Amino acid sequence: MDIHQIMTLLVTLFIMRKMELVRGETAHKVTFYLHDLSLYKNISFDTAVEEVAPAKDMIPLTNFGQMFVFDDELTAGPSSKSSTKVILGRAQGLYVYCGRVQPSALWSFTAFLDGKGSLSFHGAERIFANTSNPPQRSIHVTGGTGLYQNAHGIASISTIALKVPNYFVLRFDVTISMLS
Repeated sequence: MDIHQIMTLLVTLFIMRKMELVRGETAHKVTFYLHDLSLYKNISFDTAVEEVAPAKDMIPLTNFGQMFVFDDELTAGPSSKSSTKVILGRAQGLYVYCGRVQPSALWSFTAFLDGKGSLSFHGAERIFANTSNPPQRSIHVTGGTGLYQNAHGIASISTIALKVPNYFVLRFDVTISMLS
């Protein structure tokens, strides 16, 4: 066997091993809407609280350095009207505006899906980078508990409602893989 044949064999074995790891996994899709509200500067109404103000002398649109801690409702649909919304759980964590030139947000939070378990998310996304309608961005699913034990995958984010600077609704289309 020459070196080329040995390398081909090693690459083939490596690919087969990777396929084995993926074979026992199942894919799942979850969709929810995150409702973020910071209108009143009053903790009894707001679901997000500013903890760090934006950096001075920055482009105002980016809010670079501004950080919010949140405890937001997760619903089955985009409506915030109490008569029509179905609450799926809560999202708790933080987001930081991290783009100096282009508006970007770094997300780190856990979605507690009532009675089913939780999913953990982390990643930075460029808020206006995608021009699709509606614009979509992505962050990582880094783990889960309960029904979502050992989940990993991707969450596509779409802005559904936006009232700058105090209110937004985001749609999360989550695709995860888990060992079956």
